[in-house]
Amino acid sequence: MFLKTKFYAILIGSLVFLLLLTLFFLITNISKPVKMHYYFFNACGSCNETSEFKEQLYNILKDGTQDRTYQLLTYNVFRSEKEYEAQCTKLGIEVIRNWPVLIVGDQVLYGESSIRENVLQAFLSYRDGLTVFLYIGCGVVLITLIAAIAYGRLRALQ
Repeated sequence: MFLKTKFYAILIGSLVFLLLLTLFFLITNISKPVKMHYYFFNACGSCNETSEFKEQLYNILKDGTQDRTYQLLTYNVFRSEKEYEAQCTKLGIEVIRNWPVLIVGDQVLYGESSIRENVLQAFLSYRDGLTVFLYIGCGVVLITLIAAIAYGRLRALQ
């Protein structure tokens, strides 16, 4: 009787933990924009290269992505490449100076044509905390199943 009560306590505790974890990640990720880092080289101080890129990006991402938002951070590497180098180091990738460069999560797109062709897929496949949540959630469910099997075997021995 004690083992049965303990098993149900573990099962209910695991499921409550999973539910709370789900709510936490839904609340924190539901309105969190996807950060995109756009690095470009422009020596012309009066030229506004970012407005043209922002418009192109909006036109690419506007269809089928209404439930997700993004935040575009732009950097003119003519002034300094330190931010770009720091981002590459953070991601563990080689510093390649093939401008423009767009970084979406851990995906790096080099050059205008690559950005145009691949930005939608990179945007849609971006998973921040949700991927971590799925791994943790699957682990909790797996532990619960193992506990249920162990309990069944103990019960069969009695």
